[in-house]
Amino acid sequence: MRKIFDIIESFWQLTGRVMLRRKRRVLFYYPQHFNRTVQGTNPFFDRLLETCDEYGISYHVIEEPDWGTDKPRNPKAIKGDAFFVLVLVVRKVVNKFCHGVFWQNEKKVASIVNILTLGRLIYTKYITISGSMLHLFAAMNDKGDVYDMQHGILYKHHPTFFDDNQKLRPHYYGSNLHWLFWGRGYERCFTRDEEYLFENRTHVTGYPITSSVNTNMSSCTDKAILFSLQLTQDFDLQELKKQKALFEYALEQLKGMRMRVLLKHHPRYNNSIPIDDWFNKYDFVEQTSLSMKELLPQVMLQVTLYSTTSFEYAENGVPSFFIDTEGRIPHGTLFYIEYNYPLYKGMSLCQVVARLQNEDNRKQDASIVQSWYREFYDEFNKDSFVKLIQ
Repeated sequence: MRKIFDIIESFWQLTGRVMLRRKRRVLFYYPQHFNRTVQGTNPFFDRLLETCDEYGISYHVIEEPDWGTDKPRNPKAIKGDAFFVLVLVVRKVVNKFCHGVFWQNEKKVASIVNILTLGRLIYTKYITISGSMLHLFAAMNDKGDVYDMQHGILYKHHPTFFDDNQKLRPHYYGSNLHWLFWGRGYERCFTRDEEYLFENRTHVTGYPITSSVNTNMSSCTDKAILFSLQLTQDFDLQELKKQKALFEYALEQLKGMRMRVLLKHHPRYNNSIPIDDWFNKYDFVEQTSLSMKELLPQVMLQVTLYSTTSFEYAENGVPSFFIDTEGRIPHGTLFYIEYNYPLYKGMSLCQVVARLQNEDNRKQDASIVQSWYREFYDEFNKDSFVKLIQ
């Protein structure tokens, strides 16, 4: 019943706020599960909307429903339930009677949806995230530019965008499809070896979310080592055993070094593989559930396989050691191959820990990883963003 009410309400919102006031320059469109702020808004879009308000750029925000999420509805957005259902129905019909590839069918869907919405969803610019309606808007208005904003880490073999040969999938060739990146590092990684395909279609506008903790790592006195585990049920038992063996080998190296080791599980650990034997075997190991903010003052090094927290710790001056330097597991060398991580390649964990015992070395390494981080997470640039959409 709630879904039906939302669909009816969203129809009135669309007709009242979009169709009657159609001369807007930019359409922001995103799924409900991105509403992660206290105010129930999308933090990836908040600064963009503030910039539009500041520069007097007209826009609408439509929120795609996610009936399986616990995230709230954005009180500042137009509910897109009716539009979303319409697109799903039209897609189902088109796919039933047409047997073209995805992009060909999406063009037909866009034409039908455009007619049924009386052409009122034609904007000069569209900004989406996670690809939501990206191809539909691009097909609906081939004279408008559609920008998909980065919302997580990207790499050249990301299956959404690239095939098994790391080549861009054909349905992203459209000249009016664009990408907004957080930093030059991600842009270089994404376009590598196919720069000609992306010419004038990738744009660095910076990281739109304000963070972070910024603890001075060199002042760390406790000198603990954090093991960020990635033992989740996403992997089969054989893969989990490989991962556990790699972490255990790292613990073996720390024997006798009088170091305190904190083990932190991935949020989706769910007892995927037991590690109780470690606590009996290594008396310097303890488990923690503290947040990053709480851990930063006491941690001098993160040890992991390829956790994305390596970016967050780098922002705060804490370097990471990657335990799979030989590529024994998928993505084990991700940070060196894709992101050119600047520290500790070819070094053993013992060598790294010995190096970090010296305060000058800690300061130097903290500075290096913070500079590396800024290559991927640049400051949000209002001028660059405004230049794109004006």
